[in-house]
Amino acid sequence: MLVASALWLALAILTTFARVSEARSKKIIYSFVYTQGIGDGNAPAAGVIADANGVLYGTTQSGGGFGYGAVFSLTPPTTAGGSWTEAVLYSFTGGADGAAPLAPVLLGKNGVLYGTASAGGMGGGIGCATDCGVVFQLTPPLSAGGVWNESVIYSFRGGADGAQPFGGVAAGKDGTLYGTTGAVPGILSNTVFALTPPAAAGGAWTENVLYTFQGSAGLEPRGQLLVGKSGILYGTTSNGLGADYSLAPPQTKGGVWTETTLHTFFSFIGDGFAPLAGVSIGKSGVLYGTTSQGGLGDSGVVYTLAPPTSPGGSWTESVIHSFTGGVDGFMPAGEVVVTKNGSILGTTAGASNAFGFAQNFDGTLYALSPPAIPGNSWREAVLSFKGPPNDGATPFGSLLMGKNGVLYGTTSAGGTYGSGTVFEITP
Repeated sequence: MLVASALWLALAILTTFARVSEARSKKIIYSFVYTQGIGDGNAPAAGVIADANGVLYGTTQSGGGFGYGAVFSLTPPTTAGGSWTEAVLYSFTGGADGAAPLAPVLLGKNGVLYGTASAGGMGGGIGCATDCGVVFQLTPPLSAGGVWNESVIYSFRGGADGAQPFGGVAAGKDGTLYGTTGAVPGILSNTVFALTPPAAAGGAWTENVLYTFQGSAGLEPRGQLLVGKSGILYGTTSNGLGADYSLAPPQTKGGVWTETTLHTFFSFIGDGFAPLAGVSIGKSGVLYGTTSQGGLGDSGVVYTLAPPTSPGGSWTESVIHSFTGGVDGFMPAGEVVVTKNGSILGTTAGASNAFGFAQNFDGTLYALSPPAIPGNSWREAVLSFKGPPNDGATPFGSLLMGKNGVLYGTTSAGGTYGSGTVFEITP
């Protein structure tokens, strides 16, 4: 009887999965090529962004002309059903210009792209003499077909300023860039930093450390920072069990930023732990995030953090979905998308079939719909990645929702050449 019930449950899961798969059209719009040190890019670890014309921009952590990573663009086809056009905008050399970008780029004024490289740079500090990472800008050419110009606006030294920015940068209203460094704690500082743009064109950016993390639960920031109302920064740390935090700007210029731990994860009661992504914000200031591990299935969770109802109160964390490690996936690693109707979209880096075998299930895209009656369970729908030779595998980055609800993202492996893909999913 137990065996029959297990088989029925497995069949029901697979049937539901098939229906969800049929409801959406997944298409690989580009497969990266990088074999024997030759190609355009390899293993993108972050998602893509888009400009007003629908051009996508992203990074690959390796590959490019020198093997140290690249920034690329994908221009949509001019006719329906046509091919996207990929271009490598910049290939990192692994020297002073940086290496191994792990985060998405940020689109600024006049089409300038800003981003981080987790390695390379001038260095000069303790522990990473020439390999502490950089913040860079990429300026578009003055005329079509010209060369993009990369310049390093800050090179981490590995001292009090930190090292190895794993997340990208976020922008404030005044153009200030905010980011984190997440090198190995106890050896190098973990920080939140700000980069203030120069007063005159061509001048130097000014770097300031806003906060240095302390304690085992407040180390190793990994995901994207979120700039909220009143310039408050929100983020996560992954060391130990991990935590969510906020960083409030000073009330007077030049004052001290105030850090508040919003939630410390505690996996032993069904909570998640080790978040690898930052948080997203929804209605009423509610934060949404994921943990890569923990939960009832020990495969990660999706959670919400509701702000306090009165000043100085506690934030309330709720686990709204625990991944099973089966067809719905395990190890979500990217920030979630919160839609206008309150649904949550994201990816998991891995998955297995209903019987626990991982072959042919190389990650998922999931959608969580809020319950019609408060307190009921969220409804989940899943679309899987099948891996090489035709599909992508292991999506680590965040999703981008474009026009008409079309989703764009990357996989770090799979595709025609096994070097990763950019995909679109049409509802």
